[in-house]
Amino acid sequence: EVIDKSIPYGCKCDCWSLGVMLYIILTDEHPCSPDAHKLDTAGLFGKILTGRIRSRPLQEADVDDDAAELLFGLLEKNPDARLDAQAALRSPWLCRVQDSRPKLLHSPSSSDPDIKSSHHLSPISQGLIRRLATFRHYSKFERAVLTLVAHRSEDTTVAELRDAFHTLDVSQSGSLSKSEIKEGIFRCGHVVEDAELTEIFSALDADGTGKVHYTEWLAATMQPSALATDKAIKQVYHYLDIDQTGHIAPHELQRVLGCSDSVQSVLKLGDTDGDSLIDESEFRVLMRNLAKRLDQMDLHPRRLGFHLPEANSLNSSLSSMHQL
Repeated sequence: EVIDKSIPYGCKCDCWSLGVMLYIILTDEHPCSPDAHKLDTAGLFGKILTGRIRSRPLQEADVDDDAAELLFGLLEKNPDARLDAQAALRSPWLCRVQDSRPKLLHSPSSSDPDIKSSHHLSPISQGLIRRLATFRHYSKFERAVLTLVAHRSEDTTVAELRDAFHTLDVSQSGSLSKSEIKEGIFRCGHVVEDAELTEIFSALDADGTGKVHYTEWLAATMQPSALATDKAIKQVYHYLDIDQTGHIAPHELQRVLGCSDSVQSVLKLGDTDGDSLIDESEFRVLMRNLAKRLDQMDLHPRRLGFHLPEANSLNSSLSSMHQL
């Protein structure tokens, strides 16, 4: 309807847009073109008008049959035959969805006198808090790589992190406020000063919205070893190779990092042959070295800003906690 002005524009245009976004989420590809990212606007519009909705990416991504049926209903070119929002909500795929977020039977406040001994109510582990605290010390490139890996993480590999996020999200807004994160840290038996909390929160809030979204949370809390997997290395490498030339050039790093100093730092670490490019083998070494370095930071954080209990001593009082 946006492209062909002869077709009336209505609410079902938004249903098409939802279909496009859902298709990309499920397949990581555009429904109308395998090379949509290379096309100019006119070229992509042509593909949308004349091409068919691609079924192969759905098959390759093993998309559920009911999800595929919903997609084809939303991506029907004829607005009269296209699903409207109410019909989409009644689709079998969405009807099967249940709210799987863990529910707290009791959500104590930081004023609860028993909070310091109620570690069993803690939604987050000691290791997760340590990663939250050290995330602010990561470089711009390290944060960017973790965010990319988090964005593509399979749900089963981040189940603990997902559950912690949903438990902390007491407002069920889909994001975490500074107060929700502070409450979670406190319920884990830790005290953090407001200045330190602000520093941690600013590092987590990558897009500056004043909220920590799910991907930002995953990036800060996932195990650094996730960066060293073959799948993660390949995914991040192909993402950074924007021009698909088989290597990562400085201008591509600049587009992602937005900082020439960060670009030079990455090249210094990754460009071992001195050609000002990073090929896939160099990038593989870079990512594995990066994972090792962040693992060491996770084990020996420089300055958390608050006390963490020793292993297996969560029942001890705050006065017996030592600062790492």
